[in-house]
Amino acid sequence: MGKGRKADEIEKRLIGELKALEAASIHAIMESDDRVTGVIKHLDDALGELDRMDLLIGLYKTQLNVRSSRSTAISSSDGTDGESAWIAARDG
Repeated sequence: MGKGRKADEIEKRLIGELKALEAASIHAIMESDDRVTGVIKHLDDALGELDRMDLLIGLYKTQLNVRSSRSTAISSSDGTDGESAWIAARDG
């Protein structure tokens, strides 16, 4: 059995299960439960925190790339290795 055929069968099964859940009004039951609302709020908060972390990591990566570029430029201009050039640039 090919991967595409198996994926199609899984998709059909999942769609059938989704229709059964909708028919049973599970969505209405879940929405009326305060715990679900709380879990959704916590998930939204966690996603917001992940977005903030992603932004900080991006800024940190940019800073590292700038420092690496400066180090490479300094070492190529004076013939030293990158670490020595960085130390010299840092120490002024």
